[in-house]
Amino acid sequence: MPSKTAEFHLGLFGQNPSEDQRRLYDSEYLGYYDGSPDKPRLVAVLALALSMTTEGKTVIIVPSAKIMTETLDMIRTLSRYLIRIRKDDPEAIRLVRDAIRELVIADGVRSMVEPPRWVAYRFGPELKGIPVWLKNNLLR
Repeated sequence: MPSKTAEFHLGLFGQNPSEDQRRLYDSEYLGYYDGSPDKPRLVAVLALALSMTTEGKTVIIVPSAKIMTETLDMIRTLSRYLIRIRKDDPEAIRLVRDAIRELVIADGVRSMVEPPRWVAYRFGPELKGIPVWLKNNLLR
């Protein structure tokens, strides 16, 4: 049986998640522990973040400092795509916009206290000084 996040992904994008994305969704982890750029993994992390906003609470996205711009660009691209595919459904557009407004990009993770709701992208073993709360919640 698919996880709630896998079902959310299907409803959001109109396609099933990949095996790698499903592995994240079916786990208790909040991101991936590797340093390689991977668009499907970033999409999975953003879908996970959006699924966590359904209760109307802010979700902190913690990207590595190296890819802050890439993450912001992907959120913009994803937002436009989701709104475009729902152009005939004003209620769905409102829900997508409301969820996106609940996403906050964080910087300076090394000095950060664990936020109540967060996801992470593109941290790897070569990055020293990552807080334990972050490192322990990334899928390896």
